[in-house]
Amino acid sequence: MAGNKNSKGFDVIVTHRPLSSNAVGGVAIALESLIEDHTTVYAVDSQSRYNQEELYAEEKLNGGSRQIKILVPEWAWAANYEYLANGVLWPANHDLLNLIESKDLSRLVNGSRGNDEVIRRMKDAMSRFSSGHDSLKVLVNDYQITGVGKGVYFHHTPFFSPDTFDQAGEMENGRLIQGILKKHVEQLTSYDAVGVQTPRDLNNLEILMDYLFRDARVSADGDFLAVEYDRGHVTRMKAVPIGTDPDGIEKSLQDSRESLNYVLKNSERTFSELLEEDRQKGRYVISRVGRADYTKAHPENMDFIYYFARSCAEDSDPKLFRAYVVAAETRPNVPAYQAEMQRIRSKAGEVNARWREKGYDYDLIELVTEEVPQKTGLALMKNSDVYVDVSARDGMHLTPQESIIANGVNGCFVICGVESGTGYLLRRAGFDGGAHGLLVVNKPSRVDAEIAAVLYKKGHRISGELVNHLKNNTVHDWSRNLQELASVNGDYGNSR
Repeated sequence: MAGNKNSKGFDVIVTHRPLSSNAVGGVAIALESLIEDHTTVYAVDSQSRYNQEELYAEEKLNGGSRQIKILVPEWAWAANYEYLANGVLWPANHDLLNLIESKDLSRLVNGSRGNDEVIRRMKDAMSRFSSGHDSLKVLVNDYQITGVGKGVYFHHTPFFSPDTFDQAGEMENGRLIQGILKKHVEQLTSYDAVGVQTPRDLNNLEILMDYLFRDARVSADGDFLAVEYDRGHVTRMKAVPIGTDPDGIEKSLQDSRESLNYVLKNSERTFSELLEEDRQKGRYVISRVGRADYTKAHPENMDFIYYFARSCAEDSDPKLFRAYVVAAETRPNVPAYQAEMQRIRSKAGEVNARWREKGYDYDLIELVTEEVPQKTGLALMKNSDVYVDVSARDGMHLTPQESIIANGVNGCFVICGVESGTGYLLRRAGFDGGAHGLLVVNKPSRVDAEIAAVLYKKGHRISGELVNHLKNNTVHDWSRNLQELASVNGDYGNSR
């Protein structure tokens, strides 16, 4: 495959999380679609889950491809992922300085050491298992292990702004935090190519490169940003929004009824049983699937759902709704996520109380805080009447795309926020006004919810044009753009 320039896949994919996890998310689906025969995937896992003497754990994937789990000590795994990634890089990339964990100097230092250890083991694994890897097509998909330095790198979150970098310096231990962020940017210059989510992120990088590295030569080159930083090596950067895999989604949904038989831990009932009860009682179904992440705006989604459902229920031709909100608690040891989980639980209780005060004898929100299998999440989307995702800025967030593909033209209506990756892309493509069964809203509000209800009651549903647009302009363009980006320097590996 290494010599096949027209292939949609990559010889080597590097990511920070095993693809075999249960996470419902567009990144995993998109990456899986790029795996072809003999692709090797490298992913980080904690050594504590394996024999302590093991350094790597190999898993067979389809078609002769494989996944190499790089086993790192528990201290390095926790320091890199739970602290550095979730406590510093993720909030910084979303320009949320108030969520950066800055006060503990020892944790900041340990986080950097953990990141260095992960990168060291990653490079060692690639040299052991991918001989001649300098000539292979390599994709590094991440937001935290930027220092691998091979092939093309895709940054799957937004990129922090220059203002965030400046203001971080005023925090406690601000110089150390700025050092972490500067290193994060500098390591990108070792790649041949870097893809980011949106033009906004590319603009942030352009200013940061000029601002932080006086010796760097930064210039616009058409749609590309060319950065020459070290010994004449040029890194091409471009906005390459991620896309999901429609074929993979449709394949996953072939057993959608079976997937809905997943037993929820709290209720000990299945989604299939719950949905059947709703249908028998004449209720329509709203869904929202994602992690309990502060960028996913679950509390705002539940407020939006309340006003949408209330508007539909109080109409002259009333429609009663029930909403299933999957807010998977995947990061219980990270303070920002603990606080968000508390907000989510509190908001669900508040919304249900307001709903019952209106005279309804059931809870509007069924809150699920466990991580359900990917197929189950997709099956829930497929069996919904309305999908709501008015998320805060999160470049990689794709569940509206997944829900549209899952439903096809089966009568679903989708509402999403313009600050999500999907909303941004579909507004640019002209599918945002509701006529195609998709409404893109700005900052979610009661007015937006009531407008959405009017459109739904008028019969606006997912159109064939919208489905075809997603099928023709999602993962296929993403993969092609990444490979074109990587080949600008004439090589898919590191050109140095």
